[in-house]
Amino acid sequence: MNLQQKIEELISQKADDFEVAKVIREEIKEYFQSLEHIFNENWGKKFLVKHTKSIDNFLKVIYTYVIRKYFENYSPMHNAVPISLVALGSYGREQLCVYSDIDLMIVYKDIKGYNTKEIIESILNMIWDSNLKLGHRVHEINDLIPASKTDHSIKTALIESRFLCGSKFIWIETENILNIIRKIDQERFIQQKLEDFYTREKKYPIINMNPNIKSGVGSLRDVNTLFWIANAIYNIPKIRNLPEEIMSEKDYSELIGSVELLYRIRVALHLVSKKKQDVLRIELIPEISQKLHLSQIRLAQKTFKAMQTIKVITRIIINNITKQGILKEYNPDQKIYIENGTIKAVANQKCFDLVSRLEYILENISIIKNYDISFINYMRSDQIQIKDNQKFKTIIKKLFEHTNLYPLFSSFYDANILHYCIPPFQKIKYLPQFDGYHQYPVDIHSLRTLNALENIEDENVKNMYNSLSEDEKTILRISSFLHDMGKGRKKDHSELGAIIIRSFTSALNFEDKYIRYASVLVKYHTMMSNIASREDIYSDKTIFSFIIKLKEPIVLKLLYILTYADIDSVGKGAYSNFNARLLKELYFIALSAFENKLLINEATKRTKKERELKKFPDFQRLPPSVQKKVLNIESNLLFFMYKPSKISQIAYWIQQIHKKYDYKIYNGTTLTIEIIRSSDLNLGYLLGKLSNLDIITMDIFKIFNNIKYFKISFLEKILDEEVFYIEKIIQDSFDMNKKTKQKELIIHDREITINCNHSKSYARMSIDCKNQAGLVANFISVFDDIGISIASAKIQTIRNRAKNQLLIEKNGNFCSNQEKIIEKLITKG
Repeated sequence: MNLQQKIEELISQKADDFEVAKVIREEIKEYFQSLEHIFNENWGKKFLVKHTKSIDNFLKVIYTYVIRKYFENYSPMHNAVPISLVALGSYGREQLCVYSDIDLMIVYKDIKGYNTKEIIESILNMIWDSNLKLGHRVHEINDLIPASKTDHSIKTALIESRFLCGSKFIWIETENILNIIRKIDQERFIQQKLEDFYTREKKYPIINMNPNIKSGVGSLRDVNTLFWIANAIYNIPKIRNLPEEIMSEKDYSELIGSVELLYRIRVALHLVSKKKQDVLRIELIPEISQKLHLSQIRLAQKTFKAMQTIKVITRIIINNITKQGILKEYNPDQKIYIENGTIKAVANQKCFDLVSRLEYILENISIIKNYDISFINYMRSDQIQIKDNQKFKTIIKKLFEHTNLYPLFSSFYDANILHYCIPPFQKIKYLPQFDGYHQYPVDIHSLRTLNALENIEDENVKNMYNSLSEDEKTILRISSFLHDMGKGRKKDHSELGAIIIRSFTSALNFEDKYIRYASVLVKYHTMMSNIASREDIYSDKTIFSFIIKLKEPIVLKLLYILTYADIDSVGKGAYSNFNARLLKELYFIALSAFENKLLINEATKRTKKERELKKFPDFQRLPPSVQKKVLNIESNLLFFMYKPSKISQIAYWIQQIHKKYDYKIYNGTTLTIEIIRSSDLNLGYLLGKLSNLDIITMDIFKIFNNIKYFKISFLEKILDEEVFYIEKIIQDSFDMNKKTKQKELIIHDREITINCNHSKSYARMSIDCKNQAGLVANFISVFDDIGISIASAKIQTIRNRAKNQLLIEKNGNFCSNQEKIIEKLITKG
């Protein structure tokens, strides 16, 4: 039994409105539950039309029921009742989405003998009781013209009217009035629509990673606006009916294909969200892509491409309709021209020779401020030719020498020819970024980075930029625009990007040093922001490992400016006072570090050693977290002195031990003791108890997790039965209260050198004196008494002379106690 039959039965049973509404409500609920199935068989516009017709049927049933209720068995013909139900808006266009409002207008004549107002109220109540989401207007037919004059949005709704049910006589009168309304103050209506259009464009200036399918730039609203303007001027029912000189068949085909995709996505959004949802949010993409049988990346790319197509084509057609870009007479050789700083083009012409057009732009680039949509239309062509490749490269290089490049590149992007000028751009067109950080696709982000560079707002960065030479500015523009060209491939995008920009700048015949600058900038374009936000910028290791990658202070400056532009182009609020301060601090710390040539050489050597360690199989088998901790060990000496096998062995030992300390004793050719500890070690006591043995070398290194590693090698071996006593001494050395008697030593003040400016974190102390029993135990005891912590030490004896070097943590005790330390160590008298 269908819905109409069910209602007829209820009427015969004299059921009340509530019971009838309940039946209709259940029928509507079942229908909405079936929409998933309907969607699988009817995509895009076909689904919208089918859904619209289904809603039509529900409203027709309600209308018929109300008429039957009022007139019972004496119902007149529908034409006789002076009421018409009219669909408006997306409902009127047969584009009603799943959870969109049903825009309904009821038009009537207040004729004596009919309770029209009471009938209308009953119709509306039944619709609401049936749980349909209704937006409505009620007008007496003679009030339509006055109503249309109060607000242009009302006029817009009226010109999209579609007869639904009721009196066709009333509808015919309504149509006649609508034709009058359409012509009333037509110019003002079009102007208001254009104002709304450009106001919305300011609100949604560019396509982002969460595009608004209904109201954003390049959205369905752009197409609606085009229809409203076309309908007002040409009185046409569909865009397709526009004249060929206004809209080409090719443009129409591209436009409709893009609109069809957005219809599919919008319906899928409603179904997945189970509510009105017109923003393709990143978190919804997995479900939407599954519903549309596309990969997530492909869905995003197709969406961005469709919206970009709609954005450009609607503006071109609106421009053609409003005659903004058409010249009736023109010089055939002058297809483009400049008017008040805006470059425009004559109608129905296309660019084929890109070199000649670029030449014209280059000649006039200093006076071109804007690129009109007519120019963009002129440049759009599938048959672009580059007749003189060498000349073309020369022009591209010269374009990068100018400061106002972003507007030109944006116009070329809209014309879909930017990849002809910058071939690497082809790979990142419409490429999404699902990292939760970037707010725009890669292509838009690249353009925005160039724009940020040309409009620097941070005064400190701007001053640095202004201090650059013209050649440095040029290479910085190229690096800024091409910094993300390696994205979208399996290889690390920074590594690949460095290869791409090296090839690009080489092809443009840049000097070797600028090619090198560009390659380094792109390879490390994320490094400065990562270090500033995630690492200790006051650590010498951090700073020197940073600057040795850049090699020159000028590259540091260029990277600082590029980092600013990259962050600023991410989106609103990405560049803040907080990260600006961190970047500035990092820049000046790194700049001053360039002056310390000795430490730069050390850092370069350290980097080489780290590379060797990373390739070592035993090291690679360590957990990644442990590998990272090892590579962050502050002391360079560990890496300079020990091979990868030894460093890996120490790391494995630390990883496997869960006690406060552990030790190993080797009594082969000579005696060697190794200790790892997380608790305090009474090193002075240990060495004092072993002072009868000559120390050849002693290494101390802070490893990670507050663990220190000690390796003490002696001149000779001990008896095997004495190993037990060595173990006892080691164990007792973890009692910090134990003391040994210090021996009298001969040390002169000239034999002690202290450098408290060795680095930001460490002071350096050197002792070069005659080797003496108990020497090491003596100065270690002095350090223990004062509370000085040795980060690393190199203790060695060469030709009966002790040559000891220590790195000491700047914890406030060492540098402030230099005189006291020397006084305790040197010989008295």
